[in-house]
Amino acid sequence: MGSGCETDGERRSRSLSILMLLISALASSAEPSLRWVSDPAQPYLAWVEVAPLENFVLPAKASERTRLLSVRVTPTGNSAVPPMAGRYSLEKNRLSFHPQFPLEPGLRYTASFKSLRASITAPPRKDAPATKVSKITPTAGTLPLNLLKFYIHFSAPMTRGSSYQHIQLQNSMGERVADPFLELPEELWNPEMTRLTILLDPGRIKRGLLPNEVVGTVFEDGKDYTLRIDRSWKDASGRLLEKSFAKKFRAAAPDYHQPQPRKWQFRYPTAGTREPLRVTFAEPLDAALATRLLAVGREPNLILEGTTSLAAHETAWEFRPAEPWSEKPHHLKIDHRLEDLVGNSIERPFEDALDRHPEAAGAPPPKSRHPFAPKPAAPKVD
Repeated sequence: MGSGCETDGERRSRSLSILMLLISALASSAEPSLRWVSDPAQPYLAWVEVAPLENFVLPAKASERTRLLSVRVTPTGNSAVPPMAGRYSLEKNRLSFHPQFPLEPGLRYTASFKSLRASITAPPRKDAPATKVSKITPTAGTLPLNLLKFYIHFSAPMTRGSSYQHIQLQNSMGERVADPFLELPEELWNPEMTRLTILLDPGRIKRGLLPNEVVGTVFEDGKDYTLRIDRSWKDASGRLLEKSFAKKFRAAAPDYHQPQPRKWQFRYPTAGTREPLRVTFAEPLDAALATRLLAVGREPNLILEGTTSLAAHETAWEFRPAEPWSEKPHHLKIDHRLEDLVGNSIERPFEDALDRHPEAAGAPPPKSRHPFAPKPAAPKVD
């Protein structure tokens, strides 16, 4: 045979090569799929995977990653839901997202990647007790009439989207106070859906604004009120609350003064123990912010791990370290965005004429430190 001839074996070999190339090309151009993955033994530690992704580069900016692949609690109403925090990774053409926190029992979550959607519902708690309102902060029985917000705490995750239908503010006659709240389209829940922030209408609080002058403040000085939570509110598992909840309080004089750390009182712990550091404020402070914006540190730039708690109607803050105190110098790190009950922060009063905080224009929030050293341990007696 001449060089231009081809045997049957050669033709079959060439056809097989072409077929393999076609299969390979088809495989490389396969559309990615989006799915949830979880271990049956730990169903709340679920994560999301997208594969295959050929020649994919994970964006460096967190905002771009979130726009590309996001996971949210599936909304039950029309309100927007912020994406969950978590960790992205890319390995062997597979993009993964691991939520920062475990899924909450009974909640439904939706993952989005471009036009792809995938949802999962975390299984409900087994034999879980009925959800209830555990507390409402501020907890004091007397509150300033220019109060800015309430925090409603629940014992388990709740639904979002219809919260204001289950909340009433009543006067001493049991009559409903008209339009007391700033009803935002996006409800202010914590990531675990166990704490809801309810804002009173700032336009009726801040002096000089039209609602304040025409309608008046929400509260009247010296009058009694009740914030009532109705039992018809459903939790994330679709169950009604265990019972209704009522917080009774009296409105008192308004507060226009900023918190002043120099007036705080300190009770220092003893080295070698896990006694709490206790800070007593001159007035009640915002419970959520006090928990988040105060921290205990030690040089160089070490933030201690431990637990924080509030007491005495949010006028006292305690920190108990995970490990015993050392005798080295410590400090209380104070973020000046910390507010009192009416929105006055250490940085500026609520009624400041400035439209924007300095940090909103790019400046970092101001901070200060209160230095201290744990008390020396008592000498051991032989």
